[in-house]
Amino acid sequence: DKEVAELIESIPSFQENGAFSSRSYEAILAQNRMNPALFESEQRKMLMIQKLQKIIQDSAKVTDEEVHDAYVHKNEKIVADYALITFQDHRPNNNPSEPDLEKYFAKHKDDFRTQEQINVIFSTITPQDLFNEIRIPEEEIKKYYSGHSSEFIQPAKVHARHILIRVPDDAGKETEKASREKLINILKEARGGADFASLAMKYSEDSTASRGGDLGFFGPGEMVEHFERAAFALKPGEISPVIRTPFGFHIIKVEQIQEEKKKTLNEARDDILRELKTDSGIKLARKKARLLYAEIRKTKDFRKTLGEAKIPVRETGFFSRKDALIQGVPTDLNKRFSEEAFSAGEEGIGGVIKGENGYVLLQVIGRKAPGIPPLNEVRPAVIEAAREEMAKAGAEMRAKTMVQSLQNKTPFHEAADKAGAKDTGTTEPFTRDQTIISPDFTKTAFTLSQKNPAVFVPMEKGFYVISLKEKEPADETAFQAVREEMKKALLQNKRDTLFISWLNQIRKGAGIDVNQELLDKM
Repeated sequence: DKEVAELIESIPSFQENGAFSSRSYEAILAQNRMNPALFESEQRKMLMIQKLQKIIQDSAKVTDEEVHDAYVHKNEKIVADYALITFQDHRPNNNPSEPDLEKYFAKHKDDFRTQEQINVIFSTITPQDLFNEIRIPEEEIKKYYSGHSSEFIQPAKVHARHILIRVPDDAGKETEKASREKLINILKEARGGADFASLAMKYSEDSTASRGGDLGFFGPGEMVEHFERAAFALKPGEISPVIRTPFGFHIIKVEQIQEEKKKTLNEARDDILRELKTDSGIKLARKKARLLYAEIRKTKDFRKTLGEAKIPVRETGFFSRKDALIQGVPTDLNKRFSEEAFSAGEEGIGGVIKGENGYVLLQVIGRKAPGIPPLNEVRPAVIEAAREEMAKAGAEMRAKTMVQSLQNKTPFHEAADKAGAKDTGTTEPFTRDQTIISPDFTKTAFTLSQKNPAVFVPMEKGFYVISLKEKEPADETAFQAVREEMKKALLQNKRDTLFISWLNQIRKGAGIDVNQELLDKM
């Protein structure tokens, strides 16, 4: 209890002016729907676990031999020859015979088992489809215009040219100074009456140089801040002083200025109508989708109901739950469409689906039960799978033969040539921590020895044959420098492993006796 009290009193949240406060303690617990008895019980359990953890972890020991073995394991290196025997090189030129194909299919039927599939008819109802049905009164257009006047303000724009002398990110002071002086001299020419566009074509290092540095019209926020501020401060015909941006040094000449203006009602009318019709269209589409859904439920005839409403009906074709894309269905609705369709009842009528661009109605019109289809329905897929298996078998046979040759002391390149390997090479020295070609390659390579000098490992494109060329022992002269650090790391790892093992025993319900007397002495 004393340890629990000391622990709680040390928690900063329960302190005022550096000292434990009962008032703060009780208030914070109350805010978190806890009482002191429950909180103190939890802290007591936590202290018990910490003591158990210390007892368990203190039993871990690491010998000098273990430290040295770990150092060697981490730092020894190998050099390996390798060759790739690809599946592609062993694909048969001809398809398997009919008896072989039937035999393959009989053996691998489950690979071609299909999921439940459904065929669905559906229609989409979007606000845009209903625009012709929507009439917006003139009063609403005027009201929107007056209430959203800021939307119709066209900000000022400038038409400018510039000349850029770039400065690399890693440029020193001398380079930056030289670039600035070069542009100052160009500025003198421009202000002296030289044609700015010609100067830009001659000197500018920007992509706009070929068109005389012409940037066209631009408004606020379209250029970097310093450049924009300088351009908008000029009058037509004026040339700026040299300015600096992240791209380098510029001079700017303003050709024209378009002052800020507000669109008239007539100029803004199309935009306003589009906005108001979209708002009304969303509401109308929702209403229409619900009415049509109710009618479909009543008539049980999807095509007739949608046909009378003059709304097109489309068909998906059969698809399964696994299919990520469904023919004709908007991408953002594929998942919800599939879920709704597969959960439709006996009548197959799905609920109204709301998407980003409107609403979707659907009805399932066909179902295929899961199962193994006859060979003729999946013949192309079975032929391809059979050919892939033949290719893998052929490549594996070549890999095994090459490994046997290497174990019989055949020179590596001679064995690789006989095996028809094309991608051959020799690694640089590498450790177990380095990935060479793939983690499996590295792991497998370190299983090699003088008695077992070659092995093959499957990869995505084929089989890699790996042959031990050389082993480099760990540098013993560097061991002492890292010995203590490695010992600490190994010890911590052993402690963690012991404690996790103990926790796993607890989870499995193993009986564990707690020596309370020992705990009380700690």
